[in-house]
Amino acid sequence: MLRVFYCTSFKGFYPVGVSLIVAAATRAKAKKLAEAELAQRGLEQTLDIEDLHEFVPITENCQILQDGDY
Repeated sequence: MLRVFYCTSFKGFYPVGVSLIVAAATRAKAKKLAEAELAQRGLEQTLDIEDLHEFVPITENCQILQDGDY
């Protein structure tokens, strides 16, 4: 079963808010996938595994990752 993780603390191209979502079986796999995708985009870095937060819906809901308010 895949789980959904999100991260809002990686270093982007500009000093503004960033966010990513990754689906993976484990947090460790999510970290590897996220780091690989970031590297492909020229943003190579090592993520702290604790910065990948699992999205666990208990009821129907919506989470705004970035709303543009700086």
